[in-house]
Amino acid sequence: MTTFQLDQCLDSKRFAHDCAAEGLCHTRRLPLSLRNVVDPEPLVTFDRALPKQHTRFIPELHPGILIVSNYPAPQTMTVRIAQRVLSRFKIAVPNWHETVWKNSIVELTSVGVEVWHVTATALVSDGYCSFEMPDWPTMLISLLKRNAQRQP
Repeated sequence: MTTFQLDQCLDSKRFAHDCAAEGLCHTRRLPLSLRNVVDPEPLVTFDRALPKQHTRFIPELHPGILIVSNYPAPQTMTVRIAQRVLSRFKIAVPNWHETVWKNSIVELTSVGVEVWHVTATALVSDGYCSFEMPDWPTMLISLLKRNAQRQP
């Protein structure tokens, strides 16, 4: 079972409890001991700017970063909105909890999923999967598998 580590933006007791209630993954709140250290599990965040503003700090090999966003909606992101976005994703990709996020930076929005990886401190786009595409989950899984196999 995959374990996901929440960051400070998404470190909500209710969010972690609701994820745990589904019984498909482990969700850990951010303990004080993990602040400012390398993340051992895929990181889940609201921080859309993280990959572009902090690319040089993201190693080529990492457990994965999942950005949950309400883009293109203009309202401020909240835990409740994140839960709705994730719920729709989980319905469309029933094996999401078995997916390998390693070395991928994924932004999950209300309209699609974008995937990147880091090469030599540069953010490289792997592809965009619009939810209007008929087979977007298969394309997404393929992109994630390819990134998981990357070597520096």
